[in-house]
Amino acid sequence: MPLKSNLTRDQRKQIVLHLLLRVKANTDPVELKRGALISTANFFNRSRRTIARLLKRARLSYEDPSICAF
Repeated sequence: MPLKSNLTRDQRKQIVLHLLLRVKANTDPVELKRGALISTANFFNRSRRTIARLLKRARLSYEDPSICAF
């Protein structure tokens, strides 16, 4: 299986925005709807693990703005 190229900054932003559209309403802490990671991975032709790592980076960046994750 050939390796995929690295995601660009714009692709990472698009993926995070795509995930933000799939957030459950009125939940604290914020939760994604069921299947959001898998559907996003399929949409962008990436693995679920890649999307999960990107979401983790986005959450860390949001919690601590001094981290430049993107």
